[in-house]
Amino acid sequence: MSLDDFLLISRFFHVSDSSKVKPRGDPNFDPWHKIRPFLDSCNELFKRHYKPKETVSIDESMIGMRNRFGYIQYMPNKRHSRYGIKKFELFEADVGYVFHTDLYSGRDFYASGSEKGLSHTVVMSILEKSRLLNKGYHLVTDNFYTKVPLAEALLENKTSLTGTIRINSKGLPQILKKEKMKVGEPLYVRKGQLLTCGVKGKATRKPVYLLSSYAHAENITLQKRHGEVVKPKVINDYNIGMGGVISVTKSYTSMLRKRPSRRYWKKIFTHLLDIAVLNAYIMYQQNTDKPVKRSEFLRLIVACLCCNEERFYPLIPASPSTSRSLSGATSPASGGSHQSSLSPGRCTVSVLGPEHKYARLDGTKLRLCAVCPKHSKHWCPGCNVGIHEGCWHQLEHYFRAKGRPKRKSEDE
Repeated sequence: MSLDDFLLISRFFHVSDSSKVKPRGDPNFDPWHKIRPFLDSCNELFKRHYKPKETVSIDESMIGMRNRFGYIQYMPNKRHSRYGIKKFELFEADVGYVFHTDLYSGRDFYASGSEKGLSHTVVMSILEKSRLLNKGYHLVTDNFYTKVPLAEALLENKTSLTGTIRINSKGLPQILKKEKMKVGEPLYVRKGQLLTCGVKGKATRKPVYLLSSYAHAENITLQKRHGEVVKPKVINDYNIGMGGVISVTKSYTSMLRKRPSRRYWKKIFTHLLDIAVLNAYIMYQQNTDKPVKRSEFLRLIVACLCCNEERFYPLIPASPSTSRSLSGATSPASGGSHQSSLSPGRCTVSVLGPEHKYARLDGTKLRLCAVCPKHSKHWCPGCNVGIHEGCWHQLEHYFRAKGRPKRKSEDE
């Protein structure tokens, strides 16, 4: 594909129907209407192909951009992207699989009519859309979301909660505020099914408070590099739960496809593609005995989409009896009679046409091989080029013109 063709396709690329958009001011107005169909499709596919384990976590992150757009946020604690569009994501804590993504467009749209606050609305909305309520899942959050009313509401829906909590949060026992914490001596306070834990790691740091409806008031011993460390089990559960958030943030920020664009929704589109590739890589790692690096996995995806040669597909086992090209054309070893069944969604013989075959030239004619700089007695009639048997799988199948005809002179 030429550069001009690519730019032309990109110019008219859209993922939504603008004629069906509700006007601003309408109660059903969607501020993300330009990307909503693709976002909903991604969320649905993420849920269809993966079932999360017991522990999940919710956190916010940024889609980095500085476009002239009304929903651009500034978050100084997000080092990879301080400016951009804020999004809420549900992760699987074990491997960091992104299960659901929601875009933030301000309190007016997200928490309109809610009396329980933004954090409560975000958590309940994402869990409801993810269909994880009333299934016994364990949710891990940070102090932006963790509240006593939220923990009680989740218990009513058979979902437990663990997370750090601010000391001035409503509903916490007053003894936590009055008690002076000592280094290495955790304080446990239980109120019904909710356990509150306060611990001070160092004398120069403030105490850390956690709320949990999942853990018990017990300490565990962990082996560290400098020796054994005794800490509350609720802190260990929190670190394990938030580990998926940290790992997935590092994963997709290290290989982002950042393309300059004036259209904000195109940046969201490419960001969702990055998340989809990351989820695919996570599922591949869990279902193979020969894992590859993520960079190699990305290269294999590109090769598959481009219908490239079979030597780029170690993920797909080749049949020893028939040597077939993933581009779909028949190979010389198969006698020109077999179709490629390895990739039904790619270029098949029915698409390329029966003229793409390994054939012998008439008489003693020779043609220059399209892959190597040597002459060959064989050719591909559909491509109109010569080809060797060993170069067949490296041939890109498309018709080559014989050349521009000579211009006739004015006398003729």
